[in-house]
Amino acid sequence: MGGRRGLVVGRMLFAAGAMVALIHMGAPSAAWARHPVPTTTTVPQTTTTTVPPTTTTTVPQTTTTTTVPQTTTTVPQTTTTLPGGGPTAGGYDISWPQCGKAYPANPAFGIVGASDGLAYSDNPCLSSEFQWAARSSRPAGLYMNTADPGAASSHWTAPGPKACSGGSGDLGCAYNYGWNAAQHAFAYAATQAPASLGAPWWLDIETTNTWSSDTAANDADIQGMVDYAGSQAVTVGVYSTSFQWGQITGGMTLAVPNWLAGASSATQASRWCSSAPSFTGGPVRVVQYPSGSFDGDAIC
Repeated sequence: MGGRRGLVVGRMLFAAGAMVALIHMGAPSAAWARHPVPTTTTVPQTTTTTVPPTTTTTVPQTTTTTTVPQTTTTVPQTTTTLPGGGPTAGGYDISWPQCGKAYPANPAFGIVGASDGLAYSDNPCLSSEFQWAARSSRPAGLYMNTADPGAASSHWTAPGPKACSGGSGDLGCAYNYGWNAAQHAFAYAATQAPASLGAPWWLDIETTNTWSSDTAANDADIQGMVDYAGSQAVTVGVYSTSFQWGQITGGMTLAVPNWLAGASSATQASRWCSSAPSFTGGPVRVVQYPSGSFDGDAIC
């Protein structure tokens, strides 16, 4: 993701109307963006005051009639409707490749990588990059790198919620690896960017990282990450493409927001918000497209 760094199929890239996921998404809403609900204020339409219409006094051979006109006062109706929203382009995702360089100017929103390109690694510029993202008008988001290296990783047998025998094909070990990888990323973000607490997260799931040939193990790994994010009461989504998601997971269905990579322009990204199919079965919340030397994003 960030820094035009790594999609095999199309470049990557909230949270949400409504932020689970962290792909090099990368919106949520959860993102992500919530559209204002129309607000209507109506002052009562009519107030009517009527004095009895007729008083009659009769004197011999003389009749006098006095009529008081009816009086009606109506206050005009007033309706205020907030405009509806649509896709918003002009967002960016950045990470370790932007360390020591200028960040994109005036972002509509920002998503920042907590990892340094690999699972269990740390972006040394997370603090300043999250401050950059937090200055935009929309809430900032975070993403983490993911993988399933199996028993080759020193983290594979670390304790977690599931029983683990230690083998690369052990689904309990795979689940724990994902759970612990997310826990590591969240803990690092909390120390570097305390203001990120509660921000939506995305799982960056790309074939450029290490994955098992056993899609069931990969699925358990990803589920562990999603479940850890859920334990922290944050929205989590997935950044990927249909091709890469299929290669890594076998097409697992996961009801989380999608951050879709591969659009060629901001215009196409905005169109994909409503026309592109979800790769997990969840809603498409962010679409990534190239923007100069950066990864641009549209929030749906």
